[in-house]
Amino acid sequence: MDRINIINEQWDYLIILDACRYDYFDRLYRDYFAGDLSKKISTGSCTNEWRDKSFPDYYDDIVYISANPQISANLPVYGYLAGDHFHKVHEVWKTGWDSQSGTVLPETLTNAAIDIIAKTLAGKRFIIHYIQPHAPYLMDDIEPHGYDKGDIHADRTLAGSDQYGKPSSIKKWLLKKLTPLFKNTNILTNYPEWILRQVLFMPPGCAMDAARRKYGRKMLPKAYEATLKRTLAQVAVLLKHLTGRIIITADHGELLGEGRRYAHPYGSIDPTLIEVPWLVIERGEKDADTTEVTADERLSEKPDKPTGKTKTETEQQELKRKLKSLGYYD
Repeated sequence: MDRINIINEQWDYLIILDACRYDYFDRLYRDYFAGDLSKKISTGSCTNEWRDKSFPDYYDDIVYISANPQISANLPVYGYLAGDHFHKVHEVWKTGWDSQSGTVLPETLTNAAIDIIAKTLAGKRFIIHYIQPHAPYLMDDIEPHGYDKGDIHADRTLAGSDQYGKPSSIKKWLLKKLTPLFKNTNILTNYPEWILRQVLFMPPGCAMDAARRKYGRKMLPKAYEATLKRTLAQVAVLLKHLTGRIIITADHGELLGEGRRYAHPYGSIDPTLIEVPWLVIERGEKDADTTEVTADERLSEKPDKPTGKTKTETEQQELKRKLKSLGYYD
């Protein structure tokens, strides 16, 4: 099966569910909306690989609305500056970060997308990028374990990391020396630093690692599913405002502890990571009147309008801190 070329496909709205596995989506989506589902092969096994290969050029007809800090208008992330590739990038991750959950809630992105789409002139296509079901997980029985937003000039901390204190120089040295010995062996996990951090009584490396450490591997699929359900419910709300050809897909999948493997490492050809849903929904002609949705359905207050900011050192540090909360820049 060939890798999907998103740009060559026909769509008016492309809804991205970050780290959404095909098998979970296939089992759950029918409870929220209908469409024609097929399986596609992603261009990457992580967001930056998918992003770089899917959108290498400039697309003046595309407006990108993102909860993922990997899509940044003014600051390059792994060498990719989204502002150079799309007509407009709305960084909802800047204005809509929830300090308690350590992420952009799906309700926040839904509200932002509805407002942005309504205020954008005709003739544009839209990419709406939810960060869920990517960790931190949104499940009633567990703490999200994301990073707090805090002041832009302040350091960010992972929820619960204060119990470990500040890592000593000896622990940092041991982690640096031991990690390469287990890299690519899968003796511990595909992320051996997670186990080494735990043995050394150091803070978890990211939100998924924090959830694994506190609740165990068997909890991850349950938390992941709960997070996906909450996100699908919000996609259903968003769909009421859209007309035309709508695609719901994912940038990549997710490993949830199968065979001691976690998350979504770069460059993998594991089917769990590169097989993604491709749901096609036809809703009349684009730019037709949309259905009014009540405030109760939207569930949360609208975020402030995203605003562009100049490229500064503090912004770059804040971007990296947000990415770390999602498991990047380890």
